[in-house]
Amino acid sequence: MTHSRSMRLVTLAALVPLAAACGTLVPAEGPSKYAQRPKIDSGPSSQRLGPDGYPLLGAYPKAATVQLTEPVVVAERNTLKATAGVQNTGVSSAAEYRRSLAEAAAVRAQTRRQVDAAVSGSGGAGAGADASGEDVLRQIEGR
Repeated sequence: MTHSRSMRLVTLAALVPLAAACGTLVPAEGPSKYAQRPKIDSGPSSQRLGPDGYPLLGAYPKAATVQLTEPVVVAERNTLKATAGVQNTGVSSAAEYRRSLAEAAAVRAQTRRQVDAAVSGSGGAGAGADASGEDVLRQIEGR
């Protein structure tokens, strides 16, 4: 019984340094996940800090950013008003609206006739199935 006990102790004594060496033999897996995270630059903070460098609790910032001055606001407002005035110079009347609707309806009818002619194979504006590539190209280019 003492022989088996001493064998166990010898085996254990031989395995302990081997187990400790395994940690140094395994190569590192690279940088940690924490080190791989992208750095986030939140920009300058308006949080007031105390003399020790830590934020003052309850000392909330007065504004998220520097406020615009009154002349800058007035200039921007005038620019926007001028741009809006230029965009709204086109006076539209009911007659012009009806005329544009009639033009759109005419284009629609013409397109429908061209598509119907191309589908039915009766020629017209569409190229038939027996048209060569050169014929189609001439038709597209308008020659």
